[in-house]
Amino acid sequence: LVGLRAEDERVFDDTHALILGWLTTGVLDGVRVDHPDGLRDPEQYFDRLHTACPAAWITAEKILEPGERLPESWPIAGTTGYDFIYRMNSLFVDSAAETALTQFYGEFTGEPTDFAALVRDKKQFVLREILASDLNRLTALLVDICERHRRHRDYTRHELHEALRELIASFPIYRTYVRAEAGVISDEDARIINRTIDDAKTRRPELDAELFDFFRDILNLRKRGQLETEWVMRLQQLTGPVMAKGLEDTAFYCFNRLVSLNEVGGDPGHFGLSVDDFHGACGETQARWPRTMLASSTHDTKRSEDVRARINLISEIPERWLESVTRWAKLNDGYRREAFPDRNTEYLLYQTLVGAWPIESDRILAYMEKASREAKAHTSWTDPNPIYDNALHAFVEGVMNNSEFTESLGSFVTPLI
Repeated sequence: LVGLRAEDERVFDDTHALILGWLTTGVLDGVRVDHPDGLRDPEQYFDRLHTACPAAWITAEKILEPGERLPESWPIAGTTGYDFIYRMNSLFVDSAAETALTQFYGEFTGEPTDFAALVRDKKQFVLREILASDLNRLTALLVDICERHRRHRDYTRHELHEALRELIASFPIYRTYVRAEAGVISDEDARIINRTIDDAKTRRPELDAELFDFFRDILNLRKRGQLETEWVMRLQQLTGPVMAKGLEDTAFYCFNRLVSLNEVGGDPGHFGLSVDDFHGACGETQARWPRTMLASSTHDTKRSEDVRARINLISEIPERWLESVTRWAKLNDGYRREAFPDRNTEYLLYQTLVGAWPIESDRILAYMEKASREAKAHTSWTDPNPIYDNALHAFVEGVMNNSEFTESLGSFVTPLI
């Protein structure tokens, strides 16, 4: 939807004529709106859709970060269920194993274990390497805005660019929904904006704090104008893709402590959920969004329910897991080519095999290629590294042909089935 100017009523009417016809004639009962965060004004869009088809069951593919709530002003039935997937899956992770698995993950892979810091780093990467042109466009608009405010005219383009990049990377959610054109901002959006500004100021103390406060005034609609309105609306359309690319498409392939937690709408940095918290969240959903969609798997989930369920069981047998991985690494060390593949990728491979065993070599080879390129640590889709790619391919083939390893793997998996 980010590619459509759905805020233009003519565009909305022309692009939705077929679907609206199906809904009004009863061919369809409802619709799943994919990526509404890409829209300039999601609430306006849902208002138009609901007005055209008031009886339709409308759900939004909205990824809610833990603790975030769906805007209650949206005239829809709820989300498409990522929030439920996160809660249900976390219910089957034993939080008592967090310390042991975190420590072992750090020692075995040499990777950092602070997931929140990793996400910020990957969002910064996305802003540099993937969405740099979008950031530059917002920076150019900000330069024009500063020219209209005498107090802020002396900021250089570089200063504005750096502060803006830090602001976007600091957002704890996909986006806010400030309706700058209508002059409307919710208390929740104001809270998120203020928290984000404060975090950005703390992380970049060398940048002028007054510049961040200028951002705060614009985003809270205290400084308004045509350019300011355009900047607020465009910024909100950028923070979502930055989060998606940095979190789902990169960090989820880099942080492999327990990969069953690396699901859209989830927080791999949070290890497990208590029964009381699960029922409390379900009770709140029942009260606020009784017609929401519940899902256990979608086209976007990284792993199916059965694979996640089996990997979750690692949290119940951490000592056995630690011993097994240590033994497997020794059995397979001869298949490495110098330092490749890295231990983090190897750790992902073992969890994947436990979750999906038995699995054909071709499938695991294809998956590991995808996972390593999505991680963008040693290779990527846009800048492939043949040396790393070939080393990973040879390692996986060697592992799959190592009968001593596969027998040990089978023995580990059998009690989990």
